[in-house]
Amino acid sequence: HRDLHSFPTRRSSDLNIPLLYPNADPSHLVPNFGFGGVSGPSFLTGQALLSQFNGSPYANQNPVHDITDNVVKVMGSHTIKLGIFIERAMKSESAFGDVNSTIAFGRDSLNPGDTNWAFSNALLGNFQSYTQFSKYPIVFEPYVNTEFYVQDSWKVNSKLTVNYGVRFASIPPMTEYTNQIANFLPGAFDPKQAVRLFQPATINGQRVAYDATSNTSLSPAYIGFIVPNSGNVNNGNVIAGQNGTPRGLYDNRGLHTGPRIGLAYSPDSKTVVRLGFGAFFERIVSGLSRTQATDPPFVRQPQLLYGNISNIAASAAVQSPVGVSGISTDGHVPTVYNYSFGIQRELPVKFLLDVSYVGSISRHLVTLVPINDAPFGSAWLPQNQDPTLGTPKFDGTTTLPVNLYRPFPGYTGPNTSSFSNYGYVDNFGGSANYNALQVALNRRVASFSYGLTYTWSKSLGLNSVGTSGNTPGSCSFGAGPCGVTPGNLRAADYGPLSFDRTQQATFNYVYSIPSPTRMPLFSNAVSRLALDGWQLAGLTSMSSGAPINITYSVTGVGSTLLNRQITGSEDVAPRVVLTCNPMHETSIYSFFNPACFAPATKGSVGADSGIDRLRGPGLQNWDMSLYKKVQLGKEQARYIQLRLEAYNVFNHTEWGTVNSTIQFNTAGQIVNLPSATNRFGFGALNSIRANSQRIIQLAVKIYF
Repeated sequence: HRDLHSFPTRRSSDLNIPLLYPNADPSHLVPNFGFGGVSGPSFLTGQALLSQFNGSPYANQNPVHDITDNVVKVMGSHTIKLGIFIERAMKSESAFGDVNSTIAFGRDSLNPGDTNWAFSNALLGNFQSYTQFSKYPIVFEPYVNTEFYVQDSWKVNSKLTVNYGVRFASIPPMTEYTNQIANFLPGAFDPKQAVRLFQPATINGQRVAYDATSNTSLSPAYIGFIVPNSGNVNNGNVIAGQNGTPRGLYDNRGLHTGPRIGLAYSPDSKTVVRLGFGAFFERIVSGLSRTQATDPPFVRQPQLLYGNISNIAASAAVQSPVGVSGISTDGHVPTVYNYSFGIQRELPVKFLLDVSYVGSISRHLVTLVPINDAPFGSAWLPQNQDPTLGTPKFDGTTTLPVNLYRPFPGYTGPNTSSFSNYGYVDNFGGSANYNALQVALNRRVASFSYGLTYTWSKSLGLNSVGTSGNTPGSCSFGAGPCGVTPGNLRAADYGPLSFDRTQQATFNYVYSIPSPTRMPLFSNAVSRLALDGWQLAGLTSMSSGAPINITYSVTGVGSTLLNRQITGSEDVAPRVVLTCNPMHETSIYSFFNPACFAPATKGSVGADSGIDRLRGPGLQNWDMSLYKKVQLGKEQARYIQLRLEAYNVFNHTEWGTVNSTIQFNTAGQIVNLPSATNRFGFGALNSIRANSQRIIQLAVKIYF
């Protein structure tokens, strides 16, 4: 609230611009203003914004109350445990959106009020576009988790101990106090109630937006907009708690059963064998249902075109399609199965060897599946060609605006911005797995202790990707993996996860440097002060690089047109084609072999190459420390420690990223390779890891 007081309000700025929805802005902030053609920070496409207050005022509460109790009973060789855990919490949060409105005054030749300069448009009040949330939504979502368990630790004999038990969990869906959330269900969409959209037509030699039923024509900018009063604008949306819709929008799966088992067996005094298994359940993040508070019919975010701020209400007669999202009603709970098997063995010369196989399987992860994507090849169909653009070419250049042929008229396509998951249904079909061989060899002695660990692993799953079809990113609100194509998500997007590192090794050591003061020559106070108490320690780390996904563009072809030309779906981008193994790392300017990449051909379904199949630069780091202990008196616990510590002591260059974006020309040749004028072209290492430079610090610690 203190920060909000410093924001410019309509009253303090004397900007009494009317709102389409006056009750949606509780703080009376000034609008977000955009000026196309004027340089400045760009928050809107092609618009420099003077202000940006989306989501203000932001409200967020997370009160949590826990009750837990455990009972332990020892009965001979059995140790039995019983326990219960109850958590009651409430998630209250406002949704992000332009409740204060966003007004763009950019240049637009189709705008009858355009003056050809954004600032003069603003002075006259002639806007290019106007958007506003129809409501300031705040959700209040309480939930109660109830879990209880029983476990027995059974010491079978001196060599074998078995732990087994089960944990039960009730994790019902979160609900909203007033049921102000909605869900889009494709099965609830009634084609008979579908809205009509303005179609392109030529009247008196002019291209216009036309509705034949009402015989209405408007500026061509309104092509694809909703014809007023033409159908049910909330078609397919169901409201929580009404007509059989669950209050949490998805089903309660009831009581979940998670078995646990562990075993420790020691066949002799130097060997231990261990294994374990367990199933674990987790609540779905609140963001899933929170986003449903911004969906129709409770909230709409229409776009108005070409009006004046003095008559915004009158401009609202024709509105654009809006975003919509949904949640799969089956409501599975994300589940993780952990398992491990390991052997520990004491070796000669005080070595300890630990070899383990560790793994996990994740099921029912939340996955965003597109529901209103343009189908593959739809841009080439005869019925989807714009009759006002001349003879159809069936190559994406004469295609109708995509909203005119989406599966569900009146709604937009996929959009995973920071504030929404519009165009997707959250389902529970995501999966991931981790499997690793972990080896540790340690030797601990007084003068020289050291250890080596090595992990060989794979982390695979349905990757998180953005709506462009081939750009890695994370879907909003931590919802989980996002689907990229309207087709087989697993075939297209299953691969190494962003945190996967195939091989990792570390070496640690502490060496107490022998003192020569036992020799007669150095047996004096000065020598003992200078030569006693030195210690060298270090940690060396090495690992494989992070997964990398290659993206591409074509010179002179916009991303939208490229999608229509290659996949035939405006929403799905093609991926680069790998013709050989591109990993060759010959220099910092040639991390990949450029001959191994080619653009996709027409008919691609966005899965021309696996996602995240390549690797970025690895890690090699050496940290070393030199310590000197100076005794204070005769008590061993009182001393001063002088410390010289060096991180990345050899100043080894730690490359962070590589340019993974290709630009092809229309002939399929890469035109952005590194050169004298483009040092950081495709395949060049182009950034250093943060804080990877050599750092040296001196310190003194006093122990009493």
